[in-house]
Amino acid sequence: MQKVSVESLFGDLGNLTMTLDVTHVLEEMLARNRGPNPVDPDASQPPKYRVSASLEDNILDVVLTFQKDSVYCCMEWGCHLSLFDGKRWVNLRQALAAHDVVAPPSLQLRLSCVIEDGAVFFDYSKPDPTKKGWYAFAPVAMQKYQVSSGEAGSD
Repeated sequence: MQKVSVESLFGDLGNLTMTLDVTHVLEEMLARNRGPNPVDPDASQPPKYRVSASLEDNILDVVLTFQKDSVYCCMEWGCHLSLFDGKRWVNLRQALAAHDVVAPPSLQLRLSCVIEDGAVFFDYSKPDPTKKGWYAFAPVAMQKYQVSSGEAGSD
């Protein structure tokens, strides 16, 4: 039997990259969130999201969807993902490690947010005078935005 090297079959693999589907990791992180409950202001409820996520090299590519008829406090990605620009993303790193995903030293986030027509958010222009920190709710029209963010380097 003739021996054949990997290089002779596939060439130089020095620049080989692999894309990992890490959707399940982000789903688990988002499942821990608790948001407002318009029926019972003293209780919270898990918001409903749709998410897809992949990791290639140091780029975390995420599509986060706020769903129609679901209630959220806000549409700020940092609030929901707990990933803040210039901070170390410890929770994300721990979640990846729990699934045996080794994250690179510094991550970059490429995020697309989709707000479906009819997703419901606090209307910060209408505070509730009977409950501090509580606001009226209002559905919003469909919106999309994209953001890129970088994690702080390791110390």
